[in-house]
Amino acid sequence: MNKKVVIFCTVFLLIIGLAVSLSYRAPVMADTTKNSDKPIISVTGEGVLNATPNRAKIVLAVVTENTDIKKAQQENNKRANELIKTLKTYDIEPEDMKTQNFYINPIYNYDSKNPDPKITGYRVQNEVHVTIKNIDNIGTIINASVNAGANKVNNIHFYIEDDKIKEQVLRASIQDAKKKAEIIADELGKSIIGIVKVSGGWSNIAPIPVRYNIMEDSLTSSSGSYNTPIIPGETEIKASVQIEFEMSR
Repeated sequence: MNKKVVIFCTVFLLIIGLAVSLSYRAPVMADTTKNSDKPIISVTGEGVLNATPNRAKIVLAVVTENTDIKKAQQENNKRANELIKTLKTYDIEPEDMKTQNFYINPIYNYDSKNPDPKITGYRVQNEVHVTIKNIDNIGTIINASVNAGANKVNNIHFYIEDDKIKEQVLRASIQDAKKKAEIIADELGKSIIGIVKVSGGWSNIAPIPVRYNIMEDSLTSSSGSYNTPIIPGETEIKASVQIEFEMSR
């Protein structure tokens, strides 16, 4: 009885395996044969556009120091809350503000006569990353942030967030690829009759970094007034596509 069961199971598994093998191999072989004799041109098209950025990302930090760690943190919290309150008055939404880094570090005094450094105080730093959608106000926002308690501004990044511009650049890259393919086909005495494959899109465009640090000025200035001209300039948007065109025989 057991022997019959083993034989039946073995035959059944062989049949299933053969059926699965045939069902997966046949279409692949057919596709390969179908495409193997097509004359194909593979080209890369590129589109480039210079435009004025309409978005900015900045890092605003509140840095406080005190010999008492609790007092350093309390002062930092007070100024950070005032900073966030000020940012909201410029129509910056909560989702466009987030604390990225928060540090509490001891401050050491190094003495050449004493190999062991001595802790003389504590430094608390709270970094708020802000997205500004109206960059015409960026200088004003920086000034207001400093007056509210921010004493460190780093890494202003300008970038473009505009679907119409991205679409325009992508269309230009497709037209560029099409033109290249037509030139190649024409020189070979053939014509483009179809498209086999398309891939690509927008390039990874890094925002323009602007190094700006007001830490020293803000700690030493007594006027509390700042003139902060920020000029975004222009940035470059790129798109690229890879297209395989089928030519006439």
